[in-house]
This record gives sequence, C-alpha cells and structure tokens, in this order.
Amino acid sequence: MRCSATTKCTFSCTRGNCKRVVCGANTCVQSCTGGGCGLECSGKRCEQSCTMGNCQLQCPGHASSCQQRCTVNRNKCTVKKLGVTATPTTVRVVPRECRRVTNGICYQYCVGGGCNLACFKSPRYHSCQQVCTGGNCNMRCSAPRKCEHSCTAGNCKRVICEANTCDLHCTGGGCGMVCMRGERCKQSCTGGRCGLECQGKNCEQSCTAGNCKLQCPRNVLKCQQQCTTKRDQCIVKKI
Repeated sequence: MRCSATTKCTFSCTRGNCKRVVCGANTCVQSCTGGGCGLECSGKRCEQSCTMGNCQLQCPGHASSCQQRCTVNRNKCTVKKLGVTATPTTVRVVPRECRRVTNGICYQYCVGGGCNLACFKSPRYHSCQQVCTGGNCNMRCSAPRKCEHSCTAGNCKRVICEANTCDLHCTGGGCGMVCMRGERCKQSCTGGRCGLECQGKNCEQSCTAGNCKLQCPRNVLKCQQQCTTKRDQCIVKKI
C-alpha cells in the first residue's frame, strides 16, 4: 500500500503481514492487529500499533514523533531512523499497558466496563490516568507521581493507588479505593455507597448521595469527609 496524501494517511491491516506500507503524508498511522507489518513513514508524525508483534517502523530524521506500540512479542518489533540530521528525533516505544504516553503520563481506557487496568512503576512515565466508562472496573496504579482514576458508571470496587497523589472520580457510586501512601488522597463519589481507605498524609472524601465510609490513620494530617445528603449514613474512622 502507498499513500501520498498531504495531511494524513491511516492504514488498517486486520490479518497482518502488510509488510510494506509507504506513507508520504505529514501524519502516518498504521494499525496492525495480525502482526508482521511494516510502515515506511516520511512525514513529521509516525505512529504504528502492532498487536501480535514482528512489526517494523521506519521514520525520517526530521520526524517530531516516531512512536511504536507492540502488545505482544515486543522483542520482535523494531524502530529505525533514517537520514538523521542535526535536529534530534523523538523515538519511543509505548509501554504495552498504555494506550498512549504524553508528557510523562500513561493513558488507559476501558469502554464498556468490566476491565482490569494497571499502571506500573515505569521509567517511561511518572503518572497515569485510568478511565473506565462502563463501570465495574478494577484499577491499580503504581506510578510514582500521580494517579487519576475515573469510573463514570460506578461500581469500581477495587481501586488501589500507590502514587504520591491519588484522585478517584466515581460518578455512579459504589466505588472502593485504597491509597497505600502519599501526600494526598482524594475520592469524589456522586452516587454514594463509596469507601476510601487512606494510608497517606491528607485524606479527603466527597460524597453527594450519602452512605460513604472514610478510614484514615491516627497520625494523619487531614481526614476530611463531605457528605451532601444522608449525612447520618456517612462514617469516618481513624485507626
């Protein structure tokens, strides 16, 4: 396949083995679910997503982004720069657990719910953003700086954060969160029936529909719960 459009070319290879795809556009994007694909990109932005591995990405030296994401068989995926000039090129392999990495933040998404999302302590990112739009997700984040969790349909009962700053937004209620450490741990629960076990220094819980529980250590600097309705059904404990 060959594309010489000016702005953007997008290639999709569902069975794999699209061994030579040539792109002359400013932005080149290839999605290869079967593996064994090759993308020769001559634009400024080159992206390749390879599910089964054994893929090759070739970028010019003037490319501002040369990004490859291999889900499995990552050792069989390669990235090459050609015609390198004095201007440096950014070449990086996106960690398989991330949909993308931007400014040191790993982004993870689950559409439809029922997923297990996990961010790790990785040298490729310092923070993580996990989004579950269908609810009923389990989320764990070990990124060192900041973890943001979003559960739009609720019932994300197991959310574990090991970052310095932890935030959970649960719009459907019924979420459970554990902050293992850190300076700040915050849970926002608009549907009620949420629980927060905070082992950090500053613990905050906002609960608009009541029936929420907040647990803090005795030596905590801040242990604050805000219940908008059914305040008598909200509980704060220090252990």
